[in-house]
Amino acid sequence: MQNKKSVVFVTPENMLSLARSVKKTLIKDNRFAGIVIPEKKLRCLLKNAFFDKFFPEGSGARRLFKKYKRWIHRRNPENMLYGDWCGLPQKTVRNLLYRFVPDVVVVSTEEALRSVLVEKKKTGIKCSVCVLFGDKLQNELVNEQVECYFVEGLTERNALIERGVAAEKITMGIAVLSEQKSKEEKRNEARSSLGITKQAVLFLVEKADEDEQEQIGLLPGTIDDKREALFICDDEETAGLILSAGGRVFGPDDEDKAIAAADTIIATKEGPLCMRAREKNATVNVLPEEGTAAGFAESLLSQVKPDTASRPKIGAAYADCLKKILEEKLNAEPIEQEEPEEEWTVERDEDDE
Repeated sequence: MQNKKSVVFVTPENMLSLARSVKKTLIKDNRFAGIVIPEKKLRCLLKNAFFDKFFPEGSGARRLFKKYKRWIHRRNPENMLYGDWCGLPQKTVRNLLYRFVPDVVVVSTEEALRSVLVEKKKTGIKCSVCVLFGDKLQNELVNEQVECYFVEGLTERNALIERGVAAEKITMGIAVLSEQKSKEEKRNEARSSLGITKQAVLFLVEKADEDEQEQIGLLPGTIDDKREALFICDDEETAGLILSAGGRVFGPDDEDKAIAAADTIIATKEGPLCMRAREKNATVNVLPEEGTAAGFAESLLSQVKPDTASRPKIGAAYADCLKKILEEKLNAEPIEQEEPEEEWTVERDEDDE
């Protein structure tokens, strides 16, 4: 991992699946590497097995214990978690940072956050720290040294902002899923709204000259019964010709929906309608001078393929944010760090890379 920009995830057991999904998306880019370390491997197993049995994580007794430890160490809170029953061993955290020299460390618990921040300060290792939240937020994970917070949705995001976290530091997962709909989903919504049930051919008809009016009037009849002809036209006279021939003309309010619902778009000639459609990232085909409109539409429809792209997973939004952080570090001058004499004692999972 030394020759790649790397991320180390230090997470509890209940967050391992999410951390591994983010890592899997991240390492598809060969420039980046990742490893997921369960917190259980970093703890003193004998002491913590006893402590977790009688004071489970999230219990009232555990919260009272942490509150008591904070009161004891109120003068020097950085040492609060070293030597107690619910912290990460100082030596193990230091070995982790020296062994992997990560560019980013992602944590999900107060113990891991505080331990990493303290050892980062003591060792001088230049790594960013991010927080990956689970089902609910924890006040103890809000820290000015955290570079990015990963939350599931708007509720958690707003709660962090109320606690003083800058909005640009927050990355949402579920909100990104709702925004990044596939083309197929957008087309289905538009088709349902406009009542379109057949394969749709959308004609963009510019203002017709006297010589073109007869040809424009024949366009609605060029599409067979298995498909549906739709029209957008700004000129009232030309739109009247299409309506009298039985065509369906959409007004300005339905223009965006018609473009999204169409399986293929054909323009009678280059003009303002083509420009507006292309501004919406639509593919516009201009009707050739030779050949028939029906034959041209048939050849285009034969090339239409369904959109099989899957929706992005929640981990993809987090991975994109981590990539941005790592890409900034790619442009930075590398910092040489000496390896300690201490040996690394934590074994890696077979699933980790």
